[in-house]
Amino acid sequence: MKHRCNFNKLIGGILVIPMGLSIFGTDFENFKVFAASGEEKVPYRLKKLPADEMLGNSIKKALNKAFSGVEVKDLKALKHAIKKFRQEKDRLIHKYAYESALSNFEQKQKDLVDEYGIKDLEKLKKDVDEILDEIDMDDEYLIENLNYQIDKIIEEYIESKYLLTIDEEYEKQVEEDEEQAEELGKSNYDKNGLEYKLNDEEKTAVLVKCENKDIKELNIPKYVKRNETRYKVTSIGEYAFEGCSGLTSVKICNGVTEIGYSAFKGCSGLTGELRIPEHVTEIGESAFKGCQGITRLVFEDDSQLKTIGCSAFEGCSGLTGELRIPSSVKEIEKYAFKGCSGLTGELKISEGVTKIGEYAFKGCSGLTGELKIPEGLKEIGDFAFSGCSGLTSVKICNGVTEIGYSAFKGCSGLTGELRIPEHVTEIGESAFKGCQGITRLVFEDDSQLKTIGCSAFEGCSGLTGELRIPSSVTEIGRSAFYGCSGLTGELKIPEGVTKIEKYAFYGCSGLTGELRIPSSVTEIGVSAFYGCSGLTGELRIPKGVKVGKYAFKGCSGLEKSCRI
Repeated sequence: MKHRCNFNKLIGGILVIPMGLSIFGTDFENFKVFAASGEEKVPYRLKKLPADEMLGNSIKKALNKAFSGVEVKDLKALKHAIKKFRQEKDRLIHKYAYESALSNFEQKQKDLVDEYGIKDLEKLKKDVDEILDEIDMDDEYLIENLNYQIDKIIEEYIESKYLLTIDEEYEKQVEEDEEQAEELGKSNYDKNGLEYKLNDEEKTAVLVKCENKDIKELNIPKYVKRNETRYKVTSIGEYAFEGCSGLTSVKICNGVTEIGYSAFKGCSGLTGELRIPEHVTEIGESAFKGCQGITRLVFEDDSQLKTIGCSAFEGCSGLTGELRIPSSVKEIEKYAFKGCSGLTGELKISEGVTKIGEYAFKGCSGLTGELKIPEGLKEIGDFAFSGCSGLTSVKICNGVTEIGYSAFKGCSGLTGELRIPEHVTEIGESAFKGCQGITRLVFEDDSQLKTIGCSAFEGCSGLTGELRIPSSVTEIGRSAFYGCSGLTGELKIPEGVTKIEKYAFYGCSGLTGELRIPSSVTEIGVSAFYGCSGLTGELRIPKGVKVGKYAFKGCSGLEKSCRI
């Protein structure tokens, strides 16, 4: 009779330890063989599992796999199973320990750069790599000890000669911060009349209000002090400087992470350059709205900015030069740069941007060159680039599904080919109205376009060549191609279109060939094809179609119409 290993329970009886067999190790109970009731079994149990559940489960699976099907009397097989399990156990623990410690160390490295300004980390990395390469498998507290050893190396690194690798400018800045930390009075006001709200637990401060409306030059400190306790200034609160029209300059310290709602709204006296420090992650709604004296906006290198809020720089008409939006930005909210007509040069929007709100760049007529819409963007908001007459071309990424109302209206500088990606389902009302420089309109293969909105391409008189409307389209809006006299070739309206609204092709005199009205159409609006004198052949209109007044007036090439 063959006896196989049973791993689920301990059986009382006579203890036998076969010759030549060794124990698992400190993490597990000794390997034991019991004889009882005439049947030999190989039981086991785990003495202590690691705290990490995933690692513990992996070790249990490895144990079961190693001993599954092994016969008790086959000592050679048992020895092999023990060896196999030990190897797999060591591999799993080594892998977990390494990954855990490496993750811990990577965070510590970041802290060294952020908190101490240390740039040269090569020696530190080398020392830690040596520790990671020599993981002790017999250490019961492996993970904790490994992280502890790394922490000790880092501590020595900071306190030793390697401290000399601290960037000199950073070291100088630390000294200046200590000297310039503003002392606060009992009501948390500084000598300039700035009020702060203190967080005693986190040792941070929010600049909440400016009582001194006559303040002219503002240097927001990195730290403030009260009773010898230092607080880091991390935020400029809502309305903090709203209406301080006498303020002429502001220098924001590098510790600030948020500029609040309407913080500097209406500070019309601000002039010159405005620098947004690298640690600012959010510029709140209307933060600098109406600050028309600011002439240059600079986002510092390594900016961590995520959101430019609604109307953040609306009406900053004095802004000039290029606008370089940081690669970290995810959202540009509505009205963010509306009316910033002085901005010039190419507008580069990073690939990480997922939202461009309505009116975001409306009236930024000085922007030039190619505009590339990033891949992560799904929707181009209403009036987003309306009136940006300096733009010469636009490349819309394949991720966009909707082009909003008047999104590019009046972008008269756009030239050449305009490609509408396949995933766009709607072109909003007046989306490209008045873009007379566009010469060719291409809808990509497999287009999913459903609606061409009212006046979507009205006044695009520069359009030439054939117009191939995608088969997916169901509605052609009012005045959609009004006045597009340069379009030539045959107009093919796809089966599936249900409505051709009034003035849809008004004045498209260059269209030629036979016009076929598909059976799916239920309505042809007033003056829909007015003045399309190049259309020829017999006009056949399906029965039941409602035809508006003057729908085909001036279509001198068409023969008599009939209902089919």
